[in-house]
Amino acid sequence: MDMSWPVRMGLLALVLVIGIAYVLWRHRAEIAAAGQDAAATADGDDGATDAAPPTAPNAPTDGDRP
Repeated sequence: MDMSWPVRMGLLALVLVIGIAYVLWRHRAEIAAAGQDAAATADGDDGATDAAPPTAPNAPTDGDRP
């Protein structure tokens, strides 16, 4: 491995770039989710919805009572 210093430094930089790209690729879903969360809070969305809370699936109504 008789290489000049510029070649050694270039090889080291290449290994670092490949390593960082691998880590980012492995965690791309987490990074995307964090970006979406940040965008939602920047828009002022606190995660609350204006819809009414869901009711139980077989909840009795006034018409079902004897």
